[in-house]
Amino acid sequence: MKNFIIVYVLFMYITSIITQSSTDQVITNFDQLFTSNVEIVDYELLPSNSTGTYDNDARLLRVGAHAYSYPASIESISQVTSLSEGTLVIDVRENTSGSTNSVNSSFEWVWYFDTQTESFTRFVNLCDERMRLSHVDIDSPWIYVTGDRTDQVHLCELATGEISSPLPSNLLWEIQPPFSTSPVPIFASLDGHWLLLFGADGDQIYIFSYDTLSDQLTELGQVTCSFCIERDAVRWFGSRVTIWLLVGDSHAIYSANVTRLDSLELAFTRPNFLPEFYENPPRYDFINFTTPEDIWDRQCEHVIYDVLSEEMQITDMGASCRLEYGSLDGIGYYRDVTQGANGIAALTRFNAETGQSEILYEAEIELIEWISPDEQYAVLVMGSNDRIDILPTFPPPWILSEAPKLAYVDLVNDTVVFEQWTAWYQCDEPIGGPSWSWSNWTVVEGGLSETSVRPCSNMGLAGAILPREDGTLLAIGTFEPQYLYVPFDSTEFADLISIHNELIERTRIAEGSLTSFSSDYIVSYEQDNAQYIQYSMIPVNGGSILEITNPVSSDDYEVLLTDVYPSMNRLRFHITPNPEINPDALAGYVTVQVINP
Repeated sequence: MKNFIIVYVLFMYITSIITQSSTDQVITNFDQLFTSNVEIVDYELLPSNSTGTYDNDARLLRVGAHAYSYPASIESISQVTSLSEGTLVIDVRENTSGSTNSVNSSFEWVWYFDTQTESFTRFVNLCDERMRLSHVDIDSPWIYVTGDRTDQVHLCELATGEISSPLPSNLLWEIQPPFSTSPVPIFASLDGHWLLLFGADGDQIYIFSYDTLSDQLTELGQVTCSFCIERDAVRWFGSRVTIWLLVGDSHAIYSANVTRLDSLELAFTRPNFLPEFYENPPRYDFINFTTPEDIWDRQCEHVIYDVLSEEMQITDMGASCRLEYGSLDGIGYYRDVTQGANGIAALTRFNAETGQSEILYEAEIELIEWISPDEQYAVLVMGSNDRIDILPTFPPPWILSEAPKLAYVDLVNDTVVFEQWTAWYQCDEPIGGPSWSWSNWTVVEGGLSETSVRPCSNMGLAGAILPREDGTLLAIGTFEPQYLYVPFDSTEFADLISIHNELIERTRIAEGSLTSFSSDYIVSYEQDNAQYIQYSMIPVNGGSILEITNPVSSDDYEVLLTDVYPSMNRLRFHITPNPEINPDALAGYVTVQVINP
């Protein structure tokens, strides 16, 4: 334990290494992509050589354009991952000649490959009884070992080789998590004083704490479940821990004090979805819901569980189950889909302070995009099949409505002022921003991103209707109805809309691949026949187009706009050099400040 902090600091130092000359060259290359209309204000360089490929038949590790022969002691490679710039972690199977263990003729181990020195290095292990090691094991400072003579399981500290007293022999200690071939790790507190262990006897899971200073094992409690422990299941708060387990169809959060026997208690459960956790103060803050047989009858409540005090605050929200605009703690706007089978969703204002709700508008509403401060107007996504397809308590990807329309609605007079075709697109990865807060896969502080070009985890809306200060509207949409989602933004036009005495006047601003930057500017993406791409900003009120990037060959770079920051006049791009042309080049994110707007 006493070496844990030193090992951790050394690990962090290793992972932060980036060759300065490579970095300087990449920054110079990135600078050349942008025009004098912008100033680069931030680089977030990603490691090159982040992955390597291997050929066990040819016994070759390939990194970029280079190939390296295996050392004789490596029988085969099973996985290659990145530790830092220039360093790869390799899971291998070793043969007898390369083994330092006389018991096994072939076993799994970890090697490093340094792309700078082009050398392989075997991971040095002080826990000699260990028969198997993978890259996930070295993420934890402690591992399980089995004695050669006794077959008893112990804990071993990788940095020192320190061995614990034997663990209970009736339990299985390397437990399989769901959707993973690597066992659940030993969880260590930040100061290395405490460990949290999981032992299994069939479906009965025993949870223990281990004091590394006194070699004391304490049973905290038991839970009945199978394949229920994830690799990131534990959060530490001094001597208190929360433990996330998958129990049936629910996500269960348990709480325990690692210093006390039998202190494990169930804090709460949430059906289908992982509860959102926030750091300051440490709490779980989420909307929970009932699971009646009829999905249209679901009722919801806002739950706040304070980790340190173990106190829970619950606010009944009725059928308001997912915040889509506004504030969860104040005035928020929700869709009540109780009549969803009949194609009706109620746009509902819910006041969290008073617990009062009011229906503002009813229609086939699939999403809420915007509500005016005086609640007179709203921008809503409307379906067209007489059924609500996007349910508030279902995560994306939803069953998307076909031929959706983006509507500008007068809530006071209960009328649609105008509407236009829009479309759904698919985000392969959330490179631009966070996911919806209901998502199983990503939990994001603060909910939906206000900056992301693709504000979704894997589905999003193409197009927008943006109100302007002079009373006009900027409308971005598609020319034709879209019946299926497409893997790109299908936006095709931008119009400036004026409304006078119920007469609508449209002025075409631009056509092509467009992204709204603000109500005053549109970002345009163009690609010519020579496969050169360029980003520009088009002013809504006329004037000169502001070029953001120089023409960039798509054969040399992939340049993707990921985030917009209108209040700071900034854009963020993800730039990837072509690895076939320059296998050692760095990719990364670049944030630019637009000078003129």
